[in-house]
Amino acid sequence: MKLIHVYLPFLLFAALIISSCSKSEPLQLDLDPQKAILGKWELIEGGGRPYNSPDYVEYLPDSIVRYYDGIQKQFISQTTYWLKDSMLYKGIYVDGAFDGERLEYHFFDNNNKLQLENHNLISVAGAPVWVYKRIK
Repeated sequence: MKLIHVYLPFLLFAALIISSCSKSEPLQLDLDPQKAILGKWELIEGGGRPYNSPDYVEYLPDSIVRYYDGIQKQFISQTTYWLKDSMLYKGIYVDGAFDGERLEYHFFDNNNKLQLENHNLISVAGAPVWVYKRIK
């Protein structure tokens, strides 16, 4: 019985150390799309087919999206973007009318992939879907 009193505190301490080391923190996903979209993205799928291009886009916190030529490693152009409900808008307003893209967005794979479905009036039938992968 004396052995139990001697070893019990040691065993409890060891169990506590082992259990605290084996637990990992759960992955914290940013559920705010305004934050999740920030960063650089490369197109990996377009219209249901794999897409391989070094070009990429970068969404900035000041509502600017920049387009880059990946081969020449240079900036190409930029426009404004904003998110409203489940839609991503890229473009500008001209004389009160929106001129740009309307895209339904969906993040998946721990916010490392972004699916965009075209919802422009011109392409209602068979709206193209693009999949982007986050890059560093």
